[in-house]
Amino acid sequence: MILVADAGATKTSWALLSNDEVHYHQTAGIHSLLHADENIRSVLNEVKSFVANKNLSLQIKSVFFFGAGCENEQSSERLYRLFKPFFPNSSLHFRSDLEAACLAASGNQNSWVFILGTGSNSCIWKDNNMLAQVPSGGFILGDEGSGAFMGKKLLKAWMRNLLPYELQELINHRYQITYNNIIHRLYRSEAPNTYLASFVPFIHEHKNHSFIYQLILTSFHELKKSHEAYLLSKEYSIPYQIAFVGSVAHYFSDELKSVFEPEYSIYKIVHRPIEGLATYFQNQVSPR
Repeated sequence: MILVADAGATKTSWALLSNDEVHYHQTAGIHSLLHADENIRSVLNEVKSFVANKNLSLQIKSVFFFGAGCENEQSSERLYRLFKPFFPNSSLHFRSDLEAACLAASGNQNSWVFILGTGSNSCIWKDNNMLAQVPSGGFILGDEGSGAFMGKKLLKAWMRNLLPYELQELINHRYQITYNNIIHRLYRSEAPNTYLASFVPFIHEHKNHSFIYQLILTSFHELKKSHEAYLLSKEYSIPYQIAFVGSVAHYFSDELKSVFEPEYSIYKIVHRPIEGLATYFQNQVSPR
């Protein structure tokens, strides 16, 4: 019995693998660098109940958790301490969310793999190994092209009165935001990146507006340019094939293609990687 998790700042997708069956569940996000212990324990309590309802809690041999920050040893050790009381009889494995994206989207295909959701990141995946990972920098220093990045651009334009009048009015009516409220959410709340990304549905709804369309394209151009520059500075050869994983990639696939192609070939865009991870681990246990 294996429990697999694909975690982000906004949500965590779980897959419980039992023989040839897969049971899926979704909870709030778990981000090892952003969320407090009590919030993570609350999510794990929910997962424990989900597993118990399947009468399989005592049979889970391994837990594979893929999440942002898990490549950091200190973060992984912290998560281990939090997880162990909930899964005392299971072996625990903590890996990066970028590795999850590679396994779910690329498999054996050598490619340039991106995560593009609330945050963003990329690496070169070759011969089933991550050869290079671009330092994300998080929503303050990086996360180009992500939901948080787009939300930041939109709020900055709102704050500086740079939005076209009709968009300014729509945002005021829909969100009823104030400058003080924005500052509080960004500097006093636990997950400011999630708050910034909460404006993505608005951006998607109005993506045909010229201002919003340019905001999206600019965000993706900054993603492409900054990640290319890092990989080339390290003298890596960037694969022609690209795979994207995440909700922003899914909902803005046309805009992504207009920025990255024809210089590269986007051969796969995966909305939710948990299904691909479940298939991967099923094949590991029972190779087909």
